[in-house]
Amino acid sequence: MSYYDLPCDQCGHPNDINWDICHNKDCAETITAPFIIRLASIAAEQTALNDNYRLAKTQLGSKGKGNALMIFEDMIDRQASVTMTAPVDFVFDWFLRKKDAFLPYRKQVELKIREHATYVNAKKRSYVDSAIFADREMIFGAMTLDETGLTSYGPVIMILNTKFVRRNTGLLIENSFNFHDRIVEEHKWTVNDPLPAGNLCVWNERQKLAVIKCKEQIVSNDDSSRFSEYILKSTGDRKTDEFMEAYIDAEFYPAMVEKLKFPADLITDFETNPDLLEYKLQFEELGRKVIVESYAK
Repeated sequence: MSYYDLPCDQCGHPNDINWDICHNKDCAETITAPFIIRLASIAAEQTALNDNYRLAKTQLGSKGKGNALMIFEDMIDRQASVTMTAPVDFVFDWFLRKKDAFLPYRKQVELKIREHATYVNAKKRSYVDSAIFADREMIFGAMTLDETGLTSYGPVIMILNTKFVRRNTGLLIENSFNFHDRIVEEHKWTVNDPLPAGNLCVWNERQKLAVIKCKEQIVSNDDSSRFSEYILKSTGDRKTDEFMEAYIDAEFYPAMVEKLKFPADLITDFETNPDLLEYKLQFEELGRKVIVESYAK
């Protein structure tokens, strides 16, 4: 198999991860796994992830941080979720009026739902995305341990349904802009090279990537009350936010959001907002309980 091949689940024939149908003419089965899951599952990525994880655990153990590591991994297993953040107007419009699938950036621009970004930002976003995802488009979020979000993208935090996340989400060790700049500097990476392996994982292997990312912080300060900020630190500035980037590779609807959190200074106004009451009733009609909470900025 080549670097970016995976065997077909039905016949074992090697297929490039960008193909959606098995290229064995006697099989031709549809490949149903989301692209991001395939990308994180190639042999080189899996080998590097496991090797880096074992090395990080060994290093932490040799420094007497085994107990802190155990607490950290347990928190990742029990508490991790994926959040997305958005402006207030967008959230109400999406939940109450449109109710259709959330669209990636390029599709939103094509349909004139949102304006183009500046030339410089759009150029870099397009380049970095294509360097990682080729011709695929992802919906972006972040992993969190305490239901915080990247408020630089908007004040409303949406916490996603865990079952949906498990089936359709991959994780990158850091912001993709920072990842690109780092691999260019450290590995002299070009678009003709494979991505340096060991930086991606599927949701069910999130503990491994989190340990790799946070090992130095755990060594220097194993205070478990700070573990959440090792995973996501929202500064209100996209240039300084620190997080593990989550990629949702599936159609994404309001019903796949389990909880909304609003800033405390806005929640009082929402308590008597008829749109919010309508929204809660609509979700109850779908058989889903909606929890609306406030948070301090």
